[in-house]
Amino acid sequence: MPAFQISLRDSNNDVALSVVGSALAIKDYSNYITSSESGHLQAAFTFKYISVKKYGATDKYEYCTEPGFDSLLSSPTLYLSSPEQTNYTFTDDALYEVELIALPLYSGAITYNNTHFVHSAGSIYKSLVNSNVGNPVSDITKWELIGTTTDSTGYENIGYKYRDVEHKEVVVSARECAAELVYIINCEELNADCNDIELCSSRNWRGAMRMIMIFEVLPQMVLDQEYNKASELINELSIICDCCS
Repeated sequence: MPAFQISLRDSNNDVALSVVGSALAIKDYSNYITSSESGHLQAAFTFKYISVKKYGATDKYEYCTEPGFDSLLSSPTLYLSSPEQTNYTFTDDALYEVELIALPLYSGAITYNNTHFVHSAGSIYKSLVNSNVGNPVSDITKWELIGTTTDSTGYENIGYKYRDVEHKEVVVSARECAAELVYIINCEELNADCNDIELCSSRNWRGAMRMIMIFEVLPQMVLDQEYNKASELINELSIICDCCS
C-alpha cells in the first residue's frame, strides 16, 4: 500500500527545483494521486502551502490554498497528474529555500497514529497516540493543536511526512556578468601582443575565472547542505561582478 509522502524530489531523488528564465520552477512530486494510505487519499488533501525565501532571510513569498497569502494555490484534490508545478519569479541571485506542506482533512472514521497531522476548521493538529479513531480534535488527550492554516507560524513543527524543505542556487545575473567579462577579455585582451603574464594580471580575467570556479562548486555545496558557504559564494559573485564590470 503506497503511503503518502510529501516531496520536492523526483523519482531519482533529485531536488525538483530548477531555474527557467527569471522563474524558479517548483515541482511537487508528492503522491496525492497514487497514495492508498487510509486517510491520505487525494480527496483528503484540501490544504497545501509553499513558501520561498532567500536562505537566512525572514521575508518570504507564500502560496496557499487558504486566502490571505501572497498567491492562491489550487487544491491537491484537483490535480490530474504529477508533478504539479508552481513558478516563483525571482529578482535577485541568491540561495533560495523552498518549503512545501500539505495536510489531509480530519475524519472521525480514520485511524491515525502518532506521526499523523491533520487540519480541521482552520486549525492544524498532531495525533498524540496510535489507534486514534473517532476522537474529536478538541480532545487534548488525543490531539495537540499545532497552529492555524491561515498563519504559517508554527508550520516548522509539522512532521516530515507532510513537510519538505529544499534549496536551490540562483546565479542568473552572475552568469550574465561572467559572460560579459569573457567577452571583454576576448575582444580587448587576447591579442597577438598579450602574453600569459599580462593576462594573469588582468582584473577581468581573474574575475571571470573566479566566477567560473564558483559556478562549478555551487551545485555540490547545495547538495552537501553547505548552505552558509553556498550563500557566501553567491554574495561573492556579486562583489566580483561589481568590482570587474
